[in-house]
Amino acid sequence: RNHELKEHVNSDDGFILKNCLPLLSLGLCMNANDFLAAAYCNLPYVCGVCNLTTMDINIYLQHLFDNKCQGR
Repeated sequence: RNHELKEHVNSDDGFILKNCLPLLSLGLCMNANDFLAAAYCNLPYVCGVCNLTTMDINIYLQHLFDNKCQGR
């Protein structure tokens, strides 16, 4: 891990997502790691505000937009 921080923290190749995970989790209303892994691990998307559960990312994202669960 130290290598990643020392060598890539200010890299022009991208950014370290780890630093953004808390904000991303807040916006997604679920753990960002779980959100990113859901499609690859066949896991459901679960809203941390109202517990809506779906396997379809499009339904989940539409739920966030329609119901404004972010930040509740």
